[in-house]
Amino acid sequence: MADKNDSSKKSLVEKVPHSTYARPFSIHYTRSWPALSLALYMHCHPEMELFYLDDGELDMCIEDRVYHIKSGDAMFIPPGLLHHAEKKIGDESSFHAVVFSRDMILMDELPPYCERYFTPVFVRPYECIMVFDGSEKWHEPVRALIRDIISYQGKNVRECELSIRGALLMIWQSMYNNIIKSVQNDSPSPKAYNIMIECIDYIKEHYNENITLTDLSHRAGMSEGHFCRVFKDMTGFSPFNYINRLRISKSLELLTDTDKKVSEIASICGYNNISYFNRTFGKTMHESPSGYRKHFF
Repeated sequence: MADKNDSSKKSLVEKVPHSTYARPFSIHYTRSWPALSLALYMHCHPEMELFYLDDGELDMCIEDRVYHIKSGDAMFIPPGLLHHAEKKIGDESSFHAVVFSRDMILMDELPPYCERYFTPVFVRPYECIMVFDGSEKWHEPVRALIRDIISYQGKNVRECELSIRGALLMIWQSMYNNIIKSVQNDSPSPKAYNIMIECIDYIKEHYNENITLTDLSHRAGMSEGHFCRVFKDMTGFSPFNYINRLRISKSLELLTDTDKKVSEIASICGYNNISYFNRTFGKTMHESPSGYRKHFF
């Protein structure tokens, strides 16, 4: 990292809005700075991401895994996984990220059986991380489609939304044919799956409130033990850990995009005890909230 006394220290990333006209997708562009080794700060989000490296070389770190990628390579990052990117000091890099929710592809009009094409990504996210580096024939068409999507950045959303949706569907078909369909799928029944999605949506809307396991299991119509098993099968996390990760994810946005006090951010994100927030944040992000904020200001 750059010297803390360097008055010319710049933000690690160029700030961009996380949504596009309230649509379930956004396209980000980021240029890293030579003086810094961190090209993309650690974060996570409930949406999926297609990452495209325009220039340079990076180590993309997803949870405890590291993927070295070069200019022209792309990646698919499943939802909910912590990730950041590092590079050599002195090098520059630039990249795009297409962030999109399940709703961008799986519209309500699709029949229930289409869930089979998507469930493994949510149930077994670690097994669905993909690198499109040209080592296989199907990679280049996927990379070309990602470049097509990126080309729409800044354009009127009404003039390109359907094209983006179509490109995402084609990318997903290719990912399904080559990777997703082979992922072991121990997903719950369609009924239980839909119940879990409703519970997850509830958590996303009320993450800053006192959500108890009893509340969630009653909402699902399951015993607490059964609910925990099904929830972890779907998300990879216990309900408690999922809520904490979502709260921490929300706190990252407030730490980087506002000047609110850490204690205020903790309260906004559902933590009534600042010490507990600091411990939870440190366990997840491997640094304190104030230390994390210093990367950006």
